Amino acid sequence: MNTASEFQCRRENGGSQNHSTSPFSSHIVCGECGANYGHKVWHSNDKYRRLVWFCNKKYGKGAGDGLRCKTPHLTDDEVKAVFVGAMNAALQNKQEILDNCRTAVEFLTDTSQLESDLNKLEAERDVATELLRKCIDENAHAEISQEDYEAKYANLAARYEAAKDKCESMNEKILRRKLRANRIEAFFKTMETSDIITEFDEGLWNATVDTMTVYSKKKIVLKLKDGTEIEWHV
Repeated sequence: MNTASEFQCRRENGGSQNHSTSPFSSHIVCGECGANYGHKVWHSNDKYRRLVWFCNKKYGKGAGDGLRCKTPHLTDDEVKAVFVGAMNAALQNKQEILDNCRTAVEFLTDTSQLESDLNKLEAERDVATELLRKCIDENAHAEISQEDYEAKYANLAARYEAAKDKCESMNEKILRRKLRANRIEAFFKTMETSDIITEFDEGLWNATVDTMTVYSKKKIVLKLKDGTEIEWHV
């Protein structure tokens, strides 16, 4: 799975109630309940028209006054300003971030132990498969008690399913590590060529931002794709 595929999965599973081409969709998170921020146009028919972002659960079904999150709404301009400020703070420590990226990629791409574990799991799965096949073949060609056969078959089938599940789980673990390494490598290349910014850059946002978690207007945490977190404010 590549970064684009992961991004698509993320958009489909993010839980946002608003479908948009905005780069902020599925990235702004409520620090109180963990839900995504969605957007809404306020004063759509007058001169005060503006696009605001707020917790999707804040005004959702069943959100009584006592249950609503207290996290603030943000305008597009405020989101952009937080990104510019937090990103510039991160760029002050660019070399440290790049060094951390190198270390992370080196660790994530070394899947030799996991591959070895996978080989053992696959061997067990193959043994279970062969035993199950022989059990079925024996039942077809020999006089055996059906009660004994069904008990033996159930045990071997359970063994096979357990082995298969472990193989799938290990394959997924290896894939997640490789995907994470690919994301960090892409992030590294972007950070390596980035300098202090004076205005919002959508391409830089897309390449570097994992989430922006809003706790209050005085505490907003920007999490970059390498795991770096920068606390900022509006």
